[in-house]
Amino acid sequence: MKYMVKTHILLIPIEPVNCLRKKVFKLITHKYFEVGSLILILVNVVMLLGEISNAGAMYKSVMWYANTTFVFIFLFESLLKIFGLGPTFYFKIRAN
Repeated sequence: MKYMVKTHILLIPIEPVNCLRKKVFKLITHKYFEVGSLILILVNVVMLLGEISNAGAMYKSVMWYANTTFVFIFLFESLLKIFGLGPTFYFKIRAN
């Protein structure tokens, strides 16, 4: 009987040579950057769970601004990662 073994390739990012990219790379590979990103995702999920269909105008306005802010934060995070890791490596990582 044959068994299929699935192996995962461990992708290790290579530090860039460019001075600016190197600084961004060190920022995005720092452990606190990942923890901060996860905390923001959890806060965003809690905000999305707090939406009420028959809420007042003020509540809807606050939720809209909060969601828009999160969109721009996550967009900025992904642009930083694309710049720091390089587009090829960024899109090879499934978690991105």
